[in-house]
Amino acid sequence: MLSTAHPAKDAVSIGARGLSGMSYFQHVFWDTEIFVVPFFMYTWPEAARTMLAYRYRNLDGARHKARTMGHGGALFPWESADSGEETTPPFGRGPQGEKIPILSGLMEHHISADVAWAVWEYWKCTGDDDFMRDMGVELMAETARFWASRASRDRRGRYHIPLVVGPDEYHEGVDDNAYTNVLARWNIRRAREALIWLDGTYADAALRLQEKIGLTWVELLQWDKVAERLVDGFDPESKLFEQFAGFYEMDDVDPAAFAQKPLAGDLLLGREVTLRSKVVKQADVVMLCYLLPDEIDDDTARANLQYYEPITCHGSSLSPGIHAALAARLGDLDQAVESFRLAADIDLSDNMGNAARGLHLATMGGLWQAAVMGFGGVRRVGESLKIDPHLPEKWPRLTFALRFRGAGLRFEITAQELGVTVDDSPVTLVLGRRKRRLVPGAYRFIRRPRKVWEEAR
Repeated sequence: MLSTAHPAKDAVSIGARGLSGMSYFQHVFWDTEIFVVPFFMYTWPEAARTMLAYRYRNLDGARHKARTMGHGGALFPWESADSGEETTPPFGRGPQGEKIPILSGLMEHHISADVAWAVWEYWKCTGDDDFMRDMGVELMAETARFWASRASRDRRGRYHIPLVVGPDEYHEGVDDNAYTNVLARWNIRRAREALIWLDGTYADAALRLQEKIGLTWVELLQWDKVAERLVDGFDPESKLFEQFAGFYEMDDVDPAAFAQKPLAGDLLLGREVTLRSKVVKQADVVMLCYLLPDEIDDDTARANLQYYEPITCHGSSLSPGIHAALAARLGDLDQAVESFRLAADIDLSDNMGNAARGLHLATMGGLWQAAVMGFGGVRRVGESLKIDPHLPEKWPRLTFALRFRGAGLRFEITAQELGVTVDDSPVTLVLGRRKRRLVPGAYRFIRRPRKVWEEAR
């Protein structure tokens, strides 16, 4: 990943296979913002900023795509190249040479919320107010504007997002995909926060942005209404998100058929059977639970991981790393290690049989997140870092280095101790329920019962 990034040139970003192969023609997908950018924002923030600047540079292309589809705001292309225009091919070829329509460019709209998520996380991780003032707030606002225009109101006043493809690309043209709807709602609310911040911190810039994009209070009130009434498929009793409207009514498939993962479920079952069955290509609701830990509690995340894991065949290289990251965060280490090895073997053992077309950059980003955010237990909470590690029994030690809000950090974790070295700037670390302000220096913490860390004297 490091060798693929450009630290300053915003005309390029990182494609799905990096520089290692021409699969997907080096086009840029959501892989970059969700899987790859987190690695850079915590290790090489300058490169992460440039990748997000690439999206800002192509914002007019995203606006154009939204307009051509009858919506406002910005809808980023599913496959992006140098112009910001949609470059997804209209169809592919099946194993018998038959034409298979590719609907991602027409329906996989969650890409706009994915970009917004990366913008917000980068800002909170780095404290880069200049980026947020000059680019970030506009990206957040235009993607929020898209979602407000994309949602449709029913007779009871609820809002829906129909005819989409979620991360699980086995099911096309579905309504109210939970991942899409919940992230759309999150996008709108964070955009409102960003606009309030801009107005309070850089009033002149806020006025210029308002005039540039024609934003009015009437429109903002409509955003709030959509966010408040957008359905999400969540059942508080079971704590499950229905992946999309009608998913529970689809045909059951024996999970034993997917015992040997990863597996192309659509090739095993056939496209028509797959479209009407409860088989999941890749992390969808599980991805949602992983991305929004401040909004989705651990009990809910655990219930959804347990429900969707058996019916997920990991037909995409993006999938097992995120299952590993969430399982590790929740303390399900057997499942986490199994998924971690599955993700590592995608390139190391070529278990999908396609590494010759290029290495999988999103898989590498997912592995890094599984190691650091999953087993390492690192999580951003406001302007602080929280750490609650879960090391597998056979891992004697885990070490990694991060950058967070100007501070250089190195962590060394064992089952009993946590070592932290801080360089450059102070940083706030959350251990258990306590916040600690650490100035540059070396620290050692001892793990006590009930997961409470105490500083060694």
